[in-house]
Amino acid sequence: MTGCNFVKKQPEERDPKLRELIDYYSTGEEAGRLAVAAGPLEFERTMEILGRYLPSPPAVVLDVGGACGPYTCWLLERGYEAHLIDPVPLHVERAREAIAGLPDHPPAGANVGDALNLERDDESADAVLFMCPLYHLTERDDRLAALREARRVLRPDGVLFAVGISRFASLVDGLNRGLLDDPAFVEIIRDDLRDGQHRNPTGRWDYFTSGFFHHPDQLEAEVSEAGF
Repeated sequence: MTGCNFVKKQPEERDPKLRELIDYYSTGEEAGRLAVAAGPLEFERTMEILGRYLPSPPAVVLDVGGACGPYTCWLLERGYEAHLIDPVPLHVERAREAIAGLPDHPPAGANVGDALNLERDDESADAVLFMCPLYHLTERDDRLAALREARRVLRPDGVLFAVGISRFASLVDGLNRGLLDDPAFVEIIRDDLRDGQHRNPTGRWDYFTSGFFHHPDQLEAEVSEAGF
């Protein structure tokens, strides 16, 4: 690997903080999320934005934190060389199954890994999708390290799609779903609004897992500080 030394480990062995994340997603719930409730709208809107700014195929796109591969498959169907990287083994297994079901697709891959240590050569990708990593990295230094890692693997004219969850997401979700009668959820909202550090001590899957919810100015500042 150009300019880097890598030690091949499962992400949770390298960073125990990822264990909670992997346990949360190992329930398998993520596989159908984009097919229910607001999921189809999210998927369509994301595809519209990607279509606006992605370089033309056959470009190389890394789908980092790509879960079960909905966007990887969408990219492959449009002629992109797409490679999924995700810390959850179940996601990678399902992504491989989805990719295998596509006829005559371009070069593709799906491997266990994480945003802090992309096993890719320098300047080897035309675009990087960060749909999930930034809001799962609760420490600012880790988010900056991940963004710099994305910059390392991007070509000089490459494009990064950096996604954050809004600081106000729990409040809006609580209002929409009538969750403000639950004192535990109200406490989660207070913590989110105070410093963006989302924690869920309830065990309810729909209250999400540990994460960081950005104020828009913070997301812009972190991307800029990482060199974009």
